[in-house]
Amino acid sequence: MTSIRDVLASVWQVDPESIPPDVHLNGYPAWDSLGHITLLLALSERFGFTLTPDNVQEMTSLPAIEAFLGSLKTS
Repeated sequence: MTSIRDVLASVWQVDPESIPPDVHLNGYPAWDSLGHITLLLALSERFGFTLTPDNVQEMTSLPAIEAFLGSLKTS
């Protein structure tokens, strides 16, 4: 099973272990505004959710992405 960190690493073309646990938008070289949209599109494809303006604005850190995806599993 692909993890969130694996998706980030694939999109950013880096080793998953190089991604800090608290990584956030504009806090990592590849995670700028364009990288944000690219990342969220990859996550939505992998984990099967529809992007909305709200979740685009909410998912700005690895912990926030984990919380969002966790909420999908409990819904």
